[in-house]
Amino acid sequence: MKKSIHSFLFIFLHILAQLCVPNNSHSQNLKDSLEYYYTLATNPKNETDLSRAYDFYKRHKEQSLLLKDTLNAISDLRFMTSIQKNLGFLHDSEASATEALKLLDQIKTNESATEAKLGLYNHLGILHRSFYNYVRALDFYEMALKITKTPKDSMTLLNNKANIFIDQENYELAVKQLYLVYNNSLKYKDSLQIARALDNLGFAESKLNLPSALPHMLEALKIRTQQHNIKEIYISHSSLSKYYLKNKDLQKANFHAQQAYTLAKSIKSTSLIEDALSNIINLNNDSYVLEYKNLKDSIAKSIQLNRNLYSYNKYNYDKQEKELFISEQKREKQKFIYTSVGIIVLTSVLFIYFLIKIKHKRDKLNDIYITETRISQKVHDELANDIYNIMNRIQNQSAKAQDFILNPLAEVYKKTRNISHESSAINLNNAYYHLEIKEMLNAYGNEQTSISIIGIDKEIFKDIKDHKKIVMERVLKELMTNMKKHSKASNVLIRFKKDKKKMHITYADDGVGFKKKEYIKSNGLQNAENRIKNIKGSFNFDTEKEKGVTIELSFPI
Repeated sequence: MKKSIHSFLFIFLHILAQLCVPNNSHSQNLKDSLEYYYTLATNPKNETDLSRAYDFYKRHKEQSLLLKDTLNAISDLRFMTSIQKNLGFLHDSEASATEALKLLDQIKTNESATEAKLGLYNHLGILHRSFYNYVRALDFYEMALKITKTPKDSMTLLNNKANIFIDQENYELAVKQLYLVYNNSLKYKDSLQIARALDNLGFAESKLNLPSALPHMLEALKIRTQQHNIKEIYISHSSLSKYYLKNKDLQKANFHAQQAYTLAKSIKSTSLIEDALSNIINLNNDSYVLEYKNLKDSIAKSIQLNRNLYSYNKYNYDKQEKELFISEQKREKQKFIYTSVGIIVLTSVLFIYFLIKIKHKRDKLNDIYITETRISQKVHDELANDIYNIMNRIQNQSAKAQDFILNPLAEVYKKTRNISHESSAINLNNAYYHLEIKEMLNAYGNEQTSISIIGIDKEIFKDIKDHKKIVMERVLKELMTNMKKHSKASNVLIRFKKDKKKMHITYADDGVGFKKKEYIKSNGLQNAENRIKNIKGSFNFDTEKEKGVTIELSFPI
């Protein structure tokens, strides 16, 4: 595959892309720059042209990436790889080609992307041949062959593979491969490819001392001369010089070596001039010169192999560092995940534990409520009714017997009825629950005791759990019952107030009050406090003898 053709295709894409935007000075300047630096990259006239072209394509690549123009960035990288190779920075060229391949993986596969990948694989194959890494070079050629679309590209790649076989001195396999390339080239009438196949075929055949070697090489030179392709003509003269040197024909070997040198000078190709001079030195009979040249070639090869080893080790070191960093990040991520899972599990367990505990307490309160309600119902249905029947029977006795028995029995009946009332069932789902509470509190008033209720309405009991409503009503009944029995109060005040977190109830009366030791002996108030604390509430009182009592209740909603 000729780099110049692929480079031209990509510069054409650059130019075409610019022509598709509005015609203004900026786009025209960019078009001119692309054309100018393309000329510098493909046909440098002085030693700074390649460096200037490289700087341009590097900047243009960064701009293309910023604009998310991936295809243009890949095109820029391909120019950079070619320039770096021509400047002798082979490993940098490899890095640029690898970067381009990574960008290609990010875009959708299409004809342009496939062509770019094909060119990059071929370029990497050429680079690894320069590294003497023949196995890797063959790998890249095979990858390119898998995606090739045209016979011309296939023949180029097969020809490059054959060159690897020649380098490996596997001449039989090289000859077999090159005959395949040659026959296909004849089929598609590709003159330059025919010439390239014939020249390589003749060189491989010469190593096997086959008689067809020289005719094939001379035919290749003839075709190339007809095509006026100077670089290809140079290759033919260089090959023929080596052929005649092998066969001890120094006159012809020197002729072709001089022809190659003249062509290299005419196109001012530093690399070709160096190669031509190397061939001329090989024709020199001076043993010192030949020894120096062979030593120089050996050192150059050794340096290249050491560079390869250094780059390989550096790559592996960077790769290991990267893998270590990724592994460390993975461990940290796993540690974070395990810690997070542990915290979530622990939090869940604690949450479930407290949920079960709260449910247990709620169930316990509900059981108490059910038990109290059942006892209340039993007292009402059995004990109170039996006492009432006994009272009816006694009424038929004498007046003296009635007074002796009926009055105490009436008190027992009254107490029994009160017990039943205090622990009776509560209708929690009633929409008028607040009115029931108000009615219950007012029921404790009479001519001697005035009941005042502040802050009670429908909204005040909204969002309060049922089991807390039960506790609240029981506590209020116990406070009111205690007032009825002991306080001798003329005025009673019950105030309701709710904030975002708690319900607050204040009870106050102007009765006789009591001291703390009397409070401790009061089962009713002690029960009220225990009930409130069972729902995480507070029960505080302030009392002085002859001055009444104030009790502050609060519990979370």
